[in-house]
Amino acid sequence: MMRQKLLLLSGLLIGVVSFAQPKYEWGEKFSYNYPEETNPQLVLVDNYNTYLLSITNEHGMLPSHKVTIRKFDQKNQLTGTFAQELKIRHWYAV
Repeated sequence: MMRQKLLLLSGLLIGVVSFAQPKYEWGEKFSYNYPEETNPQLVLVDNYNTYLLSITNEHGMLPSHKVTIRKFDQKNQLTGTFAQELKIRHWYAV
């Protein structure tokens, strides 16, 4: 009798916990250049939008210094991508 109660209680507990898990919603995929974009940071600006900030900083013959901001809504849908190229001038450059 006690064993049946324990089995019923554990089955009920497992059933409640398994159905009480939150449903995750995945947004669409977006292009992210992992080797070039460094130090990604999630920034919460307001209650409705989340921003992903990443920096591209390459040196060499063709340097690239760029800040990329991706805007996501509450359901993790990408709503916009903003990129700004930064011109870095050195004192020895013409």
